[in-house]
Amino acid sequence: MPFHFEWRDEEKTVMQLIVQGDWNWRDYHHAARACTFSMLRLPQPVHMLIDLRGSTRARMPSGASTHVRSFGKIQTPAMSGKAVVLGFPESELDSLHLHDGNFIPTGDGEVHFVEDEAVAEALFSQWRTAEKSQE
Repeated sequence: MPFHFEWRDEEKTVMQLIVQGDWNWRDYHHAARACTFSMLRLPQPVHMLIDLRGSTRARMPSGASTHVRSFGKIQTPAMSGKAVVLGFPESELDSLHLHDGNFIPTGDGEVHFVEDEAVAEALFSQWRTAEKSQE
């Protein structure tokens, strides 16, 4: 399977879907559904990290502007609706019509497109802090 998933942290607040090789949207959606079973009994919000850096595709599969909106889709109550994407081809970002700050609001939350791990981790940290302040 081109995508695999694993927890990014011991606290299980970030689930990452990592691509290796050639892939398509069916592969992504299959992994996204499968990883939700790891979240079934979690009380805290889980954020998603979609890591496309291992892709061997020259371009994103067709329909990217529609499919990327599903990256944070809440499929189980533990999911926060917030996602971070690493490795989206910079040359194709304009086609997504991103808001200032390189994100897309979605029906469930927001999807952020970042250039490196440090920016991703800063977003996760910001979201965790905001969640703790609401408790």
